[in-house]
Amino acid sequence: MVIQMSEKLVLMYHSISGKENPSVIGSFPIPIDRFIYQIESLLAEGWVPTPISQLHQTFGESERRLYITSDDGTIDWSRNALTWCEKNKIPTHTAVITGPWNREPLFPLTHVIQVKLSVCSPQSLNELAKRIKDQITKEEFNYIEIVYGYEKEPYRRIIKGAFNLIFQKNKAYEILGELTEIEKWHLERRFESHQNYKKFKYAEMGVHTHSHNALDLDTDTYVKDEILHSQKNIEDAGYSPSKYFTLPMQPMHGAKTESLIEPLKLHGYKGILVANSGQWDGESFIIPRVDGIHVEEFVGIPPFRKSSKI
Repeated sequence: MVIQMSEKLVLMYHSISGKENPSVIGSFPIPIDRFIYQIESLLAEGWVPTPISQLHQTFGESERRLYITSDDGTIDWSRNALTWCEKNKIPTHTAVITGPWNREPLFPLTHVIQVKLSVCSPQSLNELAKRIKDQITKEEFNYIEIVYGYEKEPYRRIIKGAFNLIFQKNKAYEILGELTEIEKWHLERRFESHQNYKKFKYAEMGVHTHSHNALDLDTDTYVKDEILHSQKNIEDAGYSPSKYFTLPMQPMHGAKTESLIEPLKLHGYKGILVANSGQWDGESFIIPRVDGIHVEEFVGIPPFRKSSKI
């Protein structure tokens, strides 16, 4: 899809790799050179980097507004992309998971799974996937295949899907068992500390839940324990969170993102940022974003190559 003079473009990033700051283990990073190429290409085409707090602001009809957002708050994003954006006075929005900020860090299950998929042998992961498959229904299996269809290995789809979208947390950890020392080591070095965000003047911060759990059928409890809890964590750390909630992942089987709209409106939120690669219509409360891996194709700029020039 090529954008034709659209007014607002919301981008979504996760992991950004650099020479001095490699990407966190288990992620699907975009090289910092590609990130810079994308942003500089958009600037050259007249897109104006704008804070997410101004997303609903009305601008001139001929103006193109660019909103750079990122999920999770990992150190590779902050030390590669945020550092470059700060140097160039480019506004960004980072949706943080606040559980890792606890005195006794709460590491998100989805990130635990990413680490395990990186450090465990394919044989042990295949065995785990076989055990999991016996504990889910065909309907649940089909849902996993849809959400994680991008994963080439069937065992990766089953493991990620079951732990993130099917099993309750207690059951998930009962199956996983204790974390190994190497897994703890990677998790302890994965997330940026809240103190380090204070040096960024052009970076806005928003809620990405406390534990990165997917939305379940108990919407009220989810809003209280995941969203409002995380909001308070951010405020207690000395920041003013944005009025945009970033959905951590697709909802659990049977749950719907739309169930969050009215509760979040009551708490003053202006929108929900989601991962769908698409263009926002400028009005809907659920705001799709363009994934960083699709930016060149989506906006119609040449594919990134190491020799790419603006």
